[in-house]
Amino acid sequence: MSDVTKELIKTADQIRRKYRALKRGREVIEDSRIESLKPIVEPLRELVETQKAFKPLPPITPAITITPPTPKPLPRLTEAPLTPRRIMTIGNIARGYLSYSLEKEQIADHTYGLRYDNMAYKIGNKIVEIKNNDIIIDDTPYKGTQGLWELITLKKPREYTQNDLDTYKAILLQTNGHLKNYKDGAQIAANRYTKYTDIIKPLFQSTGEGLMAANDNKIEHRYWDDPNELVKRLRLLHLSKRAGNTGVHNEMESIIKELLEREIIFHK
Repeated sequence: MSDVTKELIKTADQIRRKYRALKRGREVIEDSRIESLKPIVEPLRELVETQKAFKPLPPITPAITITPPTPKPLPRLTEAPLTPRRIMTIGNIARGYLSYSLEKEQIADHTYGLRYDNMAYKIGNKIVEIKNNDIIIDDTPYKGTQGLWELITLKKPREYTQNDLDTYKAILLQTNGHLKNYKDGAQIAANRYTKYTDIIKPLFQSTGEGLMAANDNKIEHRYWDDPNELVKRLRLLHLSKRAGNTGVHNEMESIIKELLEREIIFHK
């Protein structure tokens, strides 16, 4: 074997050794790179696998739009005129004494005075309307002085005048507020309390006084045509006039004329 051939074989062996060494070095580098990138690669690989296994959701059907039914129009209310029964304007005097009547049972008089019953203010058997400080009963107005309000709300009224007493008596006569169960012809609702002994009893001790009296021989006992009812109404109007109500003259004249024509009354 020539020297040239030996040299070629030696060179070839060296080249193969260097190649194998280079290959092993590359493998070591690759293994090192894989190990260093493993914390990043593994989560990415899991994410890819998850994405492959993921099944897409079916397309979402658009929501159905429901149009609410058109409400039927409410029936139109009758536009009735505003009356004192529907809206009451309450003045300062009335407001103060109404608070006593509604909130302070120990001092409020609900027997001979104002009470709140069945969604309405009442005295006796009549509904009471309030306009500012005045009170109205069956279209008959009464001037609402402080003294009158004391008489119609308190068990022990203290500050009032004779005119206030006259007006209070007229109200009681109109409403039967001083009678048992507030009934026509009933006895006076007597008791032992101060208001009865000091006010109610003296107011109604004497009867028959006034401008005229009924003739018992002429009385016809009928519900609507009973002359005593007309005389009672006349006395009530007279007391109301004395209390300052000037709008009762015509009604008084009409009752007097009717009773005179029927010879039921006579002048004293």
